[in-house]
Amino acid sequence: MNQPSTFPHGISGIPVTPFDDDDEVDVAGLSAIVHRIAHSGIDVLIACGNTGEYSSLTETEIDLVTKTSIDSAEEALPVYVGVGGGIATAKRHSSRAMELGADGVMLHYPSSPYISGSGLVRYYEEIAALVEGPVIVYLRGLPGPANVLEDIVSIDNVCAVKIAVKDLLALPALVQTISPHALPVCGLAEAWAPYFWLAGCEGFTSGLVNVFPEVSIALRDAMRHGDLD
Repeated sequence: MNQPSTFPHGISGIPVTPFDDDDEVDVAGLSAIVHRIAHSGIDVLIACGNTGEYSSLTETEIDLVTKTSIDSAEEALPVYVGVGGGIATAKRHSSRAMELGADGVMLHYPSSPYISGSGLVRYYEEIAALVEGPVIVYLRGLPGPANVLEDIVSIDNVCAVKIAVKDLLALPALVQTISPHALPVCGLAEAWAPYFWLAGCEGFTSGLVNVFPEVSIALRDAMRHGDLD
């Protein structure tokens, strides 16, 4: 049975991945960024997100960013790791993330070979089955009929769905389908967060936390207290 409460309600901070002049991951820079975000008062950190250059990282760099992020967070908050690509690649990265100490994984939205309804469900089922921990689904497109999304969020360890769909008219139906099983989260950062919050998304992703976490925290706290103005 799903447990949406296992994923923190609030801000999901996505660290950038800095590179040095030789185009190598700047480990010291990344460590400083993650440490600052993790101790700023946000709720969860997601390494290897889109803001973290996931799609441009090599396998070795993904391991390095994952380990550096987990170590630098110093257990101040849960750390999830973004995984994706073909199903074999996503499985391998998921297993590796958990070996390195991640609290769970976030599944990036898959590319066209998996976009049929049955393909999406199978993609998520097979990856989630390897993860001994919570799984976040990153939704960047409408998954088709409501029953497809319901099948995805009914997977036992899917705890949250990051909704990055810029369609406020479709949003209430998405939230209604997700919320009995998993936590719906705004995946479009601060500018969209108040509208998603009104629809039932009790959290939002943020790249702003890399530079101004206090602004993100003020927004989260205002929404929690009903100060929507």
